[in-house]
Amino acid sequence: MPATETKWIAFDAAGTLFETAEPVENVYADCFSTLGFGLPEKTWKTAFRRAFELTPDPIYAEPGKGDETEK
Repeated sequence: MPATETKWIAFDAAGTLFETAEPVENVYADCFSTLGFGLPEKTWKTAFRRAFELTPDPIYAEPGKGDETEK
């Protein structure tokens, strides 16, 4: 896609760059509903939970240098 066609870019900081005022699934549900993708917050919550369950722990260049709870 040419750069002139880019409508928006989303960054998921997961608490790294900013904190959300409400649960992240609510933020996604609200944001995407304004774009015409009206999924219930429960659907987002289930999807996030499942994605985190399937995501392996990070591998750090230097063992013991990272936060093992990060994904």
